[in-house]
Amino acid sequence: GGTGKTTTAVNLAAELAARGAETLLIDLDTQGHASLGIGLPRISKDAPTAHTIFKDPGQLLRPAILSSPYRQLSIIPADPLYDGTGAHHGDMTVLARHLREEGVVDDYDLIILDTPPSLDLLLMNALAAAHGTLVPLSPHPLGLHGVQQLIRLFYRVASTVNPDLKLVGLLPIMVDRRIRLHVSILEEAMRQ
Repeated sequence: GGTGKTTTAVNLAAELAARGAETLLIDLDTQGHASLGIGLPRISKDAPTAHTIFKDPGQLLRPAILSSPYRQLSIIPADPLYDGTGAHHGDMTVLARHLREEGVVDDYDLIILDTPPSLDLLLMNALAAAHGTLVPLSPHPLGLHGVQQLIRLFYRVASTVNPDLKLVGLLPIMVDRRIRLHVSILEEAMRQ
């Protein structure tokens, strides 16, 4: 948490849409900050969300797609009440299956996934559905530790359920090269 995942996802999605790409932003973080970040009004309690498919296997993802205030940018909002429970316990492919089987991947040039700040089933589903992963990194020992944990999970998913998954790169944020610790953390991250 606090590494700029949501800020990166929102700004990347907005920029890609502004450049003409039909873009879908999926907010998997129950904080719902990606939805807030693009100016989506609060959704009703019973509205479909990105988490609906995890709670009920019979539900569809497509009804949760909403227009954003920006041309060519759509969003699937998060459910701030989702507690991680549901019928798909342990299934890392729920999101990938819904995106593919409902034809959502065919409707967009790019789909950006904003993930939760924990190494949980939602993050594994995001990695299983993704073609590439961009990892924001704060230049702090705990940030480096978090990236090391994420990289282990990344390789686990890439070697089991998603062999097409690529590491796009590490994105250092809030870096001050005058601070030796920042430089040291970045150098260590590059060696990973």
